This record gives sequence, C-alpha cells and structure tokens, in this order.
Amino acid sequence: MTAKRITVAALGVVALAACTTTRGEKPVLTASAAKAIARACHAVSGTIGHDRQSALPSAQFVLPLGASSAGDRVAPMVACLGARLAAYRYETMSLDEVR
Repeated sequence: MTAKRITVAALGVVALAACTTTRGEKPVLTASAAKAIARACHAVSGTIGHDRQSALPSAQFVLPLGASSAGDRVAPMVACLGARLAAYRYETMSLDEVR
C-alpha cells in the first residue's frame, strides 16, 4: 500500500468513528462502573437494572445501615454516589440499606 492509500484509509476510519459517538456526551452507566462507584463511596454494592420503557439503565446501591440519613442535609455517602454518577447517563438512582 502506498502512503496516500494508508492516509485515505485512516481518514475514513476516523470519519466513521466520529459518526458513532457524539463528542462531549457522557457514557452510559455500566455494571462495572456502578460497582466501582459503590467501592469508591463505601457502599455495600452497586448494580444496574433496565426498564423496558427506557434506553438508559437505573442504578441501585445498597448502603450500610444508617448511611443514607444525615438529619436535614444530604448524607456524605449519598453525596459521593451522586457526584460520581454525574459522569454518566442513567435513568434513576435508588438506595436501600442493609437490614
């Protein structure tokens, strides 16, 4: 292959890749990302679920007992989860505590 053909082929690949993603768009939340967020925020677990009516997943986190309440302010663990989820696209976040 000549250098000209390689350049044209490389430009074609870049153009096709640009069509499949939108620059600046947040990634969709994945199961591995939910688990990593749970670990980083010291939650018991993090999983995702899918609703048939939405293309985006929902995040579910299990927290240690008492971790979701902080009186009249947002609990630190809930604030941590929300801040880390801000980097992703998802439908809803639900919290449950270990009983």
